[in-house]
Amino acid sequence: KQVVVAPIQVGNGPDGIVFGAGKIWVTNGLDGTVSEIDPQTNTVVDVIPDVGNGPSGIAVSGRYLWVANSNDGTLARVDPVSGAVRTVTSVGSGADGVAVGRGSIWVTNQSAGTVTRIDARSGSVLRTINAGSGAGALAVGAGLVWVANSLDGTVTEIDPSSDAVRSTIPVGDGPNGVALAPGAIWVSNELGGTLSRIDPARGAVVRTVATGNRPEGVVVDGGSLFVAVRASGAAHRGETLSVLTTSGGVPNIDPALGYGPEELQLLSVTNDGLTGFRRVSGIAGTTLVPDLAVSLPTPTGGGLFYSFQLRPGIRYSTGVLVRPQDFRRAIERSLVEGDEGIYFSHIVGAPACIAHPEKACDLSRGVVVNAGSNTLTFHLSSPDPDLLYELALNAAYAVPVSTPLHVHGALPATGPYMFASFTPKRSVRLVRNPRFREWSPAAQPDGFPNQIVMRFGGTPAAHIASVERGAADVASDYAYISPAVLASLRTEHASRLEINPEGSTAAIVFNTRLAPFDNLKARQAVSFALDRQRLLTLTLGQSLGQVTCQILPPNFAGYRRYCPYTVDPAPGGEWVAPDLARARELVRESGTFGEAVTFWIPRWIKFDAAAGRYVVSVLDSLGYKARFRFAADPYAHENALGVQAGFWAWYADFAAPSGFVRNTLTCSSYTPIGALNANSAEFCDHAIDREIGRAQLLQTSNPEAAAQLWAKVDRDLTNQAPWASFANGTVLELISTRVGNYQFNPAWFTLLDQLWLK
Repeated sequence: KQVVVAPIQVGNGPDGIVFGAGKIWVTNGLDGTVSEIDPQTNTVVDVIPDVGNGPSGIAVSGRYLWVANSNDGTLARVDPVSGAVRTVTSVGSGADGVAVGRGSIWVTNQSAGTVTRIDARSGSVLRTINAGSGAGALAVGAGLVWVANSLDGTVTEIDPSSDAVRSTIPVGDGPNGVALAPGAIWVSNELGGTLSRIDPARGAVVRTVATGNRPEGVVVDGGSLFVAVRASGAAHRGETLSVLTTSGGVPNIDPALGYGPEELQLLSVTNDGLTGFRRVSGIAGTTLVPDLAVSLPTPTGGGLFYSFQLRPGIRYSTGVLVRPQDFRRAIERSLVEGDEGIYFSHIVGAPACIAHPEKACDLSRGVVVNAGSNTLTFHLSSPDPDLLYELALNAAYAVPVSTPLHVHGALPATGPYMFASFTPKRSVRLVRNPRFREWSPAAQPDGFPNQIVMRFGGTPAAHIASVERGAADVASDYAYISPAVLASLRTEHASRLEINPEGSTAAIVFNTRLAPFDNLKARQAVSFALDRQRLLTLTLGQSLGQVTCQILPPNFAGYRRYCPYTVDPAPGGEWVAPDLARARELVRESGTFGEAVTFWIPRWIKFDAAAGRYVVSVLDSLGYKARFRFAADPYAHENALGVQAGFWAWYADFAAPSGFVRNTLTCSSYTPIGALNANSAEFCDHAIDREIGRAQLLQTSNPEAAAQLWAKVDRDLTNQAPWASFANGTVLELISTRVGNYQFNPAWFTLLDQLWLK
């Protein structure tokens, strides 16, 4: 009988694990670190920082660790003793699995479906080989390289003597692990709940073993086969999940209008788009997968055409079939009504819809449907490499073609749940969708709770008390936790406290068109003067979040830690401390000394007066005459109010750099209509806009060059200081003792539908 000896706490989003050099090494995908575990004491003895962006796979060879970084498509060679990254090799748009053998390091790229062979001595790329759709786990042995292709249910055999594919072997659904045994290759099939045994001599599956529940990996040791299998959730199906959040509530449940974290959580289990993100935790949750589409298409016509085949027989909760024209209607509504419609401006006909929202929006030339073949094709006016990500947004979720522009109430559902009741800013209740059938466990698995109830408002203290006494299951979205309360939670409820990194940046935003911050030196002065650690503590809470100086958050392609606004700049780009002398010098040079500044705190951001008083003290110390004011949304009325600066936070719509900066810091993103303007800095730099355009175009053809250019865009924006960024956020949650199977997804936050209720 096998038992759990001791759970070991590592970092956020643990992914890859390997034994070597007498230690166990674990990659933490959301932290960018590797944990070193001593197997004698079962404790973490060291953490290697900054190994890359989204570390996933890991292998040991000789005296080095080899770490595959999925977000920046690199392989890092790491000295495990010093923790130094010795070399970094680019392998394309992503790097996921890694294995060692035949004098080479082999790295898979899921998004491209390739395997890259790298010389173990020099770290140089020898060859890139096409494998299969979703190439992930791999192993080297029996004279071949074996690659599990998670999206097409196959294993590819690669002959290392010729770097050619020898054969492709069908296995089960969602292969995610490969292990070598004498005379056999074992493959775990996550979505099929099986193991496949391949005879390497015959190149065929000779046995299939049912595991019952989903296998998460397989390994052979000492003649024994070990399979990691998720515990069954069948016994936990049912009950009502109760969620409390301190947010002001969900204002709208229309997919065209949903925008906040809670809306994303709810709409992602009631409705679907052509594409989606894997509904799993950690860095794997940023992987794009087909949802209502059969597969992810390759663009044609120089990137101007994307064609999709719909899955057959998918019905709404009303019983009506999902049809190709439903997606066109969804985007037409979002262009006129929603905040995310701007993402679809490349579609032919979209600019007219945006410019004239009072007229009927017609995308018949931009989204061409063929009802007979159940297909639709997007026609773009210019290439948009992010389209597959954008189609995963709720703004592109299918709605019946007859859906009017303005809807009061819930729309028909395609997902496992549907809205049963909704009281704006008070509560939402979801129940099971009787028409749902699981077409893709990766994109939209069936849920466990029978009902999900989310209630809004209240205080963190009241929510904590409710969870402690079992009256609620999840308490989340705390705006600010006092040090005393946080310390109590960490002491008394450490096993039930979940702290996850969020793809967001909190900042002070400057109006770059209004004095004094139309002067670059004035903006830079404030950036130098801020005590970022103190401001983080005042706004997010002690020991929460991560200090930053730059625009992009971690886990984005092109993220490289960078901080020019600090004393004693460190080689790693960390913030050290304020540089008041430099700040005051810049104020003098700017000629803005003595000017009056009103600092605005929008109510929606939930920062309190203590944070406002601190910012005012910094501005006063620089020679400005400052005060702060609260307002419901000053940026919606910034022209009338004369907003000069204020608190600001931006959350990623999807984990790509363009999705973070295109709507907030480009010339085209600014509009004088405050309620529609996400560019609160009113910032425009045509040279940086051209860099952004080039980076987007390079994403498909040259991901390495694109990542380098995105890093330059981030540095250039940071140097221009439209924002004085100070923190990357976290999501803090307390769960009750009856909650199991907790998973935090970078795109959808906590996967409420996957929680078990004991």
